[in-house]
Amino acid sequence: MARFSSLEIAKSTYMLHNKLSLIKEITVWSHKQILKEIESLPNAAGPKAETLKQRIEFYLADALLTFDKEDALDKLANIESAEAQEKWIRESYKSGKKELVEKKLETIIDNPLSDDILVFASDFLARKYRKKRTSILTDMLRDNSQRIALDEMHKASVEKGVVAYYKNKGLFAQRTENELFRSLFGLFFWEEIFDIEGYGLVNEFDRTPLSLKNNCLYEIANTSIETKIASIEDSQQLLQFLSKQAVKHFGKPNDIFRWKDKLLALIKPFIEHAPYQAILQHLLAMTKDWYALNDGYPDIMVIDSAKPHISESLRFEEIKSEGDQLRRNQLTTIQRLKEQGFNVIITNVEWIIDPMQAYVVVDIETTGGRASNHKITEVGMVKVVNGEIVDQWQSLINPQRRIPANITALTGIDNEMVQHAPIFAEVAQEIADFTEHCVFVAHNVNFDYGFIREEFARLERHFKRPKLCTVSQMRKFYKGLPSYSLANLTKHFEIPMQRHHRAMSDAIAASELLKLINEKRIPSN
Repeated sequence: MARFSSLEIAKSTYMLHNKLSLIKEITVWSHKQILKEIESLPNAAGPKAETLKQRIEFYLADALLTFDKEDALDKLANIESAEAQEKWIRESYKSGKKELVEKKLETIIDNPLSDDILVFASDFLARKYRKKRTSILTDMLRDNSQRIALDEMHKASVEKGVVAYYKNKGLFAQRTENELFRSLFGLFFWEEIFDIEGYGLVNEFDRTPLSLKNNCLYEIANTSIETKIASIEDSQQLLQFLSKQAVKHFGKPNDIFRWKDKLLALIKPFIEHAPYQAILQHLLAMTKDWYALNDGYPDIMVIDSAKPHISESLRFEEIKSEGDQLRRNQLTTIQRLKEQGFNVIITNVEWIIDPMQAYVVVDIETTGGRASNHKITEVGMVKVVNGEIVDQWQSLINPQRRIPANITALTGIDNEMVQHAPIFAEVAQEIADFTEHCVFVAHNVNFDYGFIREEFARLERHFKRPKLCTVSQMRKFYKGLPSYSLANLTKHFEIPMQRHHRAMSDAIAASELLKLINEKRIPSN
């Protein structure tokens, strides 16, 4: 199957693509050169070529502003692209053409080329012509935002920290971002996206169908799309249809979403708690403007089943910490979700040192010093909240290899002791559950964390937790000690040790160091 429906369209696209690349390389323009390029532009054949030509025209008109602003504005006004419309509005407003700009803004709002330009036009009109002092973004931040305090240990993975925050409060929360709606879109409209001749995937190396590349899915498949949407009468039917689609198409290559074994586990809670009509409305909007609505979705979904009405139980949250900005594509998508009845808020994270943050202090024993070559023989973990041990977990681990004699001499763990112990795969889930939503603490944390992460990787599982190292933190808060080894620190601070180089004993000792560290880290009331 050819990528283009005719040789003429293929040649036109190729020529304009090359022309755009050449023009972008020019850094210094003359007035005469710009006019010559504009006059010599060939006609465009096909939607892809038309888009390329519009980009070239915009690029040249923008360069022309330096030499002849009126001529440049005339040319911008005749380019049917959102970026040209926005540029014309901004430059014309600066030039005092306020009445013309107001009419143009009204026209755009009545018939926008994209959601992006609609958001821009609505915002510009409100601020410049209605004496409104705030933008749409400011309104959203003021009227639909909240602030929560998170322990600074979550700085490396803010969204994960917020999910943990809600789960600790007994609410359902999970990361969604673009994955949720892209998965819904791909599953629901699979046949329309991939099976229409001439608009699907071109060859086995392709991942994006032409209908999405050209942003014309609704244009070519509107009858099928409307019929499919009309066939769904309730949430249960929608979930059943998506489940059948997942079974039918599982594993087929595409770049809309990633196939996962737990894909339906992401989708199911959303379908059960969101108005199905709103879901279908948004999927329909995605078919009409894939460019604008394929990304920019809120970071997490939160479900509070205690809420009396289904419309109140589910909300999306866009997470922002210090220095983060809400981008235009995010604003566009959030605005559209809100228009369709979804509850979307902005959650601003304030960093604190939280005394109620849960820590898991970990110590492991191994067959050697390199995570890639050696295996774990014992794991000991204690969970600490507000300075107190609230839980603990320990197990010998069968490394499925012989333990070197020098390691046995150091730890006391021999081959006979681990012969009937579980292998790591048998306790991996327990370790994952015990450490979930906790800060991973160890004395020389990269050693213990690296071994555990490597063991999970061997099982093709991902393991990631925020980390705290008692070695580096003791050096920071207790300067000038002769040694920062666990043995010497426990001796210096008179911390009792049952048996050095056994996992649980070392973990308990390191938890006492954590208490000393947090006495310095956490401000006293």
